[in-house]
Amino acid sequence: MVVEEATDPAQVPAAYAILRGVYRRLQVPLADQALFQAAFDILQPAGLFKIILARVEGKAVGVMTLLLHAGVIIYWYTGVDKAYSAYRANDLLVWHALEWGSRNGYHTFDFGGAGKPGEEYGVRDFKAKFGGELVSYGRYQCVHSPRLLHLSERGYGVLRRFL
Repeated sequence: MVVEEATDPAQVPAAYAILRGVYRRLQVPLADQALFQAAFDILQPAGLFKIILARVEGKAVGVMTLLLHAGVIIYWYTGVDKAYSAYRANDLLVWHALEWGSRNGYHTFDFGGAGKPGEEYGVRDFKAKFGGELVSYGRYQCVHSPRLLHLSERGYGVLRRFL
């Protein structure tokens, strides 16, 4: 397996294809490819964004996107083609990002959310094996229209069945 940083905007579709496959399998919506293309086109030249790809025999099988700011690396979107899970691309992608960050003066790697406390969440277990501190600042929700919220939650549940 080779882990490399994407340097060409033409690599964005391959990265997005991996994310799309993962999000379809998990039945959750994914932002449009235009978001990732814009991040690459605008933020990457400013040093605020990275796409890291894992390849097996030249085929992109894993991707990690990172937002970079003020010494902090933010783990944004990531995914691995399930057919290549034995290669442990997720582990290698994180390790690459940690090494790169350490060499380039970053002091914090923010894995993002760890799910709802008290609920089983495999992603939390994956993130925890790298050490660090689990912080929870709470979850807040302001509902301006309870009926609209209820309708959208039901619609989301139906939509997930078709993704």
